[in-house]
Amino acid sequence: MAKPESREIAIKKMAEALFKGAKLLSETCPKCGSPLMEIEGKKICYVCMEEEKPIETERPSLDEVEADLLRFIRDSTSMLRNMRDTRKAIEVLRCILVAVAALKAIKSLKKLESIEESGN
Repeated sequence: MAKPESREIAIKKMAEALFKGAKLLSETCPKCGSPLMEIEGKKICYVCMEEEKPIETERPSLDEVEADLLRFIRDSTSMLRNMRDTRKAIEVLRCILVAVAALKAIKSLKKLESIEESGN
């Protein structure tokens, strides 16, 4: 299992990738069990990867990323209802937790943007 500091760094990298257009997948890394992300058609685990490659895609709006995360959380929660395999359920729950953390980060960013806009 990853150290708490390493996991936190991975979550921050995942949130950054989401802002740049990556998709959070319901699939998990076979090595560490963390959620996989899809970037330009490639699946990446931000916990196991040795070095991050730059992502050069058009940046979606925070609203778009927030909507994607909410949809992912809703779909993943629906999957849990019929899931009988405890290990798979734990993997899905880990994905949901990462998505919730990213959602909180987006809400904080949106709050900061609104404060900045009101100050101008």
